[in-house]
Amino acid sequence: MPTQARLVCSLLFAFTAFVAVAPHAVATTALAVTPTVVNLGTLQNSTRSGEGQSHVGIAITLTNTGTSDVSFGYALPEFSYPAFVCAVAGDPTLRFVIHPGEACLFQPDIMPWQLMAPGVYGPGTSTLNIVVNGGQLVVPVTLTWTAIPLLLAVDTTVAAFGDVPLNTAATITLFREVRNNTASPIDIRVEAAFGGAPDCSGRFATAICLDETRQVQESFSVGDTGCHPIPAMSSCQISISFLPKAAFRMDGYVQVSGPPSSAVVSQTIPVSAMGAPPQTTAGTTLAVEYVNQALGHYFLTTNPAEKSLLETGYFTGWMRTGRSFWVLPGGSGAGSSPVCRFYGRPEAGLDSHFFSASPDECAAVRHRYPLAWELESNDVFNVYLPDPVTGACPSGSKVVFRLYNGKPDANHRYTTLLDVRDSMIAAGWIAEGYGPNRVAMCAPQ
Repeated sequence: MPTQARLVCSLLFAFTAFVAVAPHAVATTALAVTPTVVNLGTLQNSTRSGEGQSHVGIAITLTNTGTSDVSFGYALPEFSYPAFVCAVAGDPTLRFVIHPGEACLFQPDIMPWQLMAPGVYGPGTSTLNIVVNGGQLVVPVTLTWTAIPLLLAVDTTVAAFGDVPLNTAATITLFREVRNNTASPIDIRVEAAFGGAPDCSGRFATAICLDETRQVQESFSVGDTGCHPIPAMSSCQISISFLPKAAFRMDGYVQVSGPPSSAVVSQTIPVSAMGAPPQTTAGTTLAVEYVNQALGHYFLTTNPAEKSLLETGYFTGWMRTGRSFWVLPGGSGAGSSPVCRFYGRPEAGLDSHFFSASPDECAAVRHRYPLAWELESNDVFNVYLPDPVTGACPSGSKVVFRLYNGKPDANHRYTTLLDVRDSMIAAGWIAEGYGPNRVAMCAPQ
């Protein structure tokens, strides 16, 4: 018996030792790419950043030559995507993963205008990196091209008309050059689209939305006389004219294209304009309203520097509502009342502005809430005070309503429009001011 026990133990030990040292197959990650150099051909480049030939499709075959599944991402120096899909022969679905031995056809759209430096022509190169399994392996593909000037070069500077009062007598016209850089005439197509109607945010077109849309369309006109065709190595002028038919912000674009199926790159001229209320009082300045949709906050300013910062994206998330009204410049006197402006400190949970034309209210805010509301100015602009009992405005002025959102962040909106006031009240905002109509201040007509 002892001999048998020793034999069994010896066999078990020998088997265990054999299993422990048996070699295992090591999974490998490998990818073959064909071709490794892709010529994008001749690409049209612009002298402006963000313009030029929009896209070029390429085809690359990716073969999994390893022993493990692989997933992909790809990246150029200018942009990246976390993953892509490709087509495997015999599989009708687009795949995110390919198995060992499988090959797939990857057909991305390359964006040449992101690859080429503005105004640089001649041969160029970049690298498309195929990123495997989140960075376990990177396989480069070289992209080459030859850059040439745009066949049709368009001045795409924004056609910005600024604030134009409704009672402006003459149409304002801006011109943009279109140049034919080829040895043959080119006939162009000019298409324009304009929008910005403030009451067209719903799913269905209401009567007021349709009327505002008509007003926008009637406010602009586009001309292309002398552009049909543009002679070889010559240019013409596109005219964009604006005469507002309504007092709100209007935006749009003018697209310039070549003949159908031509190699001409379409280019877009952005258009921006603001129909302002009629200026009937000389020396007044325009108070423009902005909104931050994410915050649900409104802001009002007459300051050109603040308008510029808001409209160029320095303060993110802000845009014009299209509403505005005329006020008197700060320090006007002549029976008017200065408007104070406070800033609600973020550390107090506010990050908002408050305006008042009442000297008593300005003083009360300053003394009661010194740690929450910071006085920015005693006189940002001037208005008139309504009758404290009736809310009636002096002759030659019109009502300005103030609405309070009733929330801890204490935002207010200021408007001369009764329908805007009513819509805000319906949304839960609270009217503040004098008299039964709650008039906060009075603006010059």
